[in-house]
Amino acid sequence: MAIFDEYNELFPVFASSSFSNSVTIDEQESSSASCKVRHAKFKNVSGEFIPHEAVLKFRTLYDTAGSMELLTKNCDGVFCCLDGDALILNMCELKTTALDTAILEAKKQITCTSTQLRALLNHVKTYDGNVKVRGFLVAHKPKIAQMSMLKQPQKESDRRTIKLLKEGCEIMQKSKLEEMWSPLKMVDIKLYYIEVPQGKDTVNIDYSKII
Repeated sequence: MAIFDEYNELFPVFASSSFSNSVTIDEQESSSASCKVRHAKFKNVSGEFIPHEAVLKFRTLYDTAGSMELLTKNCDGVFCCLDGDALILNMCELKTTALDTAILEAKKQITCTSTQLRALLNHVKTYDGNVKVRGFLVAHKPKIAQMSMLKQPQKESDRRTIKLLKEGCEIMQKSKLEEMWSPLKMVDIKLYYIEVPQGKDTVNIDYSKII
């Protein structure tokens, strides 16, 4: 992609790498937990992989600047592809279990990383802002005992959790994100929940069948 030829000229230390047909996102937080989700393997997709160090270093700027909490988050991995003329930014976050707190944290991490990457791309001459953001929450489904706690949800966040687990996707609307995280400029984010089989730490995802 021409846009990443220019991106790589501007940021050679954090240059993207091209991939064909498949890409793997690895969980970045060290943990010895045996039930941890560690790898998400996407197939039937080609594009550019952005190294995790790129968003980590960008995060350092916000840490130093005393920016809002959202801007100090980052997700586990990023890859980009094309959908017609639109650039697709795919944000992936791996969690042990898709519970309310984990989902809320993943949403922050995905939102922050997409904001950081769009800021980086604004330096590139051929970037015209025609972008779509897709977030992937990859996690085990809550166990029966955990799900029973959600059957009569009291909080709006619990109701959203049930809806996401049932339908597999959710639109995080630009207007609501900008209201929540003013004065940041946002875009719509389509969030997908990818269920990892219990007892497994790796999942294979057919990108072409999800989108």
